[in-house]
Amino acid sequence: METIQNNAFGSRLRQIRKEAGFSQAALAKELGYGNQQITRYEGGTEPPIDFWKKFSDRFGINIRWLIFGEGQVKAETADGSAHAFEILRPYVEAHIGEIAREITIIEDDIQMLRIHPDRADEKDISAVIERKQKLLRNELKYFEKVLDDIERAKK
Repeated sequence: METIQNNAFGSRLRQIRKEAGFSQAALAKELGYGNQQITRYEGGTEPPIDFWKKFSDRFGINIRWLIFGEGQVKAETADGSAHAFEILRPYVEAHIGEIAREITIIEDDIQMLRIHPDRADEKDISAVIERKQKLLRNELKYFEKVLDDIERAKK
C-alpha cells in the first residue's frame, strides 16, 4: 500500500515552485492559500486534497509524481478530480487501516476488562473510554476535512 512521504512531497513541491519562478508568497496567492501554508507544506506538513489538485493542474504536473514520486513529472493530460482522488485512494485506505488497528487494540482492552473485571480499576476503564472517544473525535475531524477537500477540489 502506498503512503505519502511528506518530506519528499515537500521537496518536489519546492522544486516545481522554484523552477516556475514563484516565491512561496506568490504561489500562496496564486493558489488561494496563506503564505505560511506553503512553507508548512514544503516542510512536510500534509496539504489538503484540493491543494494537490490545484498545484498539479496549475503547473501541469503528474499528480502521482507530485504525491508519490512515481512516473513522469509532467502530466500527459489534465488529471481531473476523479483521477486525482483515485490516486489518493491508497493513502486513504492506509489511514483506514490505521483506524482499524487502533479499534482492534481498544476492543482487546475492553475484552480484557470484561474477562478480568476484578483486575480493572476505575482508572483502567476511564483510560479505555477516553482512548475510544479520542479516536472517534479525531476520525470524525479527519473525514470531515476529506469531504471539505473533495468539495473544494470539485470547484
